[in-house]
Amino acid sequence: MLFACPALFASASAGSIPGTQVSYKLAQDALTHGNASMVFVDASEDPTGKTYMALVCDLGKTTFRFYSKESLGSRAGEKVLFFFRADDQGLRNAHGTLREYYKTGNLSVLDFSYDSSELFRTFASTQKKVVVRVNRNGMASMTLTFPVKGFMVAYRAIGSCG
Repeated sequence: MLFACPALFASASAGSIPGTQVSYKLAQDALTHGNASMVFVDASEDPTGKTYMALVCDLGKTTFRFYSKESLGSRAGEKVLFFFRADDQGLRNAHGTLREYYKTGNLSVLDFSYDSSELFRTFASTQKKVVVRVNRNGMASMTLTFPVKGFMVAYRAIGSCG
């Protein structure tokens, strides 16, 4: 998996979807010239915008990352259980792999499986919100709400990862 590194992007521009908590960044990978764009959905509980879900385009596939302003664990590479529920649908889960955020050095990013189709379907088909619970190893769990209004508009704006 390619990790977001500013030096890898040949070009980048950003935008937001008015009246929503959704924004996006258009980017092209400097090496492959592939779509390296991202869509961001901010958590309602964090007005700083530092806790968010990110859809990442990587080699024509969609993958997801969870970024937190708080630490998510104590050891890079450990698996963190992540539960999510769309609107009033049933509970699902995914395992994220903990890593450092390159901007801060904090263990505050979860990478999900390459080609995160279940997370994508959830964010793409949900009408109102996705609620998540992050079971941080050895720490209190976090429950967050991600309003998805504007998600598909932003996804189309980045070229649907194509």
